Amino acid sequence: MVLVAARPGWAAPPPPRAALAAACGPGAGAEGGEAEAEARAKALFEAGAKAYALGKYEEAVKKFEASYDLVAAPELLFNLGQAYARWYDVEPDPQKLRKARALFRNYVSFVRARDFGDAQAATDALKEIERIDEKLREAELEPVRKKRQEDDRARRRKVALGVGLGVAGAAVVAGAVVLGVLLARRSGGGEQPELGTIPATLPRSPAGPALLRF
Repeated sequence: MVLVAARPGWAAPPPPRAALAAACGPGAGAEGGEAEAEARAKALFEAGAKAYALGKYEEAVKKFEASYDLVAAPELLFNLGQAYARWYDVEPDPQKLRKARALFRNYVSFVRARDFGDAQAATDALKEIERIDEKLREAELEPVRKKRQEDDRARRRKVALGVGLGVAGAAVVAGAVVLGVLLARRSGGGEQPELGTIPATLPRSPAGPALLRF
């Protein structure tokens, strides 16, 4: 969306300082003071619009707020809402979105209550409020989503650690069993049979079966 002019004549260049001095000269009174405030507000609006075009949204917000303090033009509420919304896109902070939503709502209220202003801008403001509400819902869900992702990663790490420990434990047990078998065989090979025990396998001689003689 584009910015809206806060005053019909603000599209023109600001008045020369000489003309402003004449308006505020002797006899000008309060009228001269209002003209000076109008000129300052217009200059601030133009500076804010330039900052907005350059993507310097924080600076645009400051300029528009200073301009609003001088003239309280409802259109500046619309521009401020846009500046805050775009500022959020650069520096995500839900508070910026809430501020933008409040400003857009205030602008729509002014247009509806006093039947003046840019009807199209009011429609755009309502659409922007819908988009802001959607962004706020996403921003509120983001911490929950991140927490779930962190919990899931922690759970996978625990499972992987458990599997690793199980494999290592099985390897230790298998090694112990093998070692036990080897030790048993080694110790069994050194035992001598009891006197008179007949071996299970009798030695054979080339002549035939051996004969036991007593």
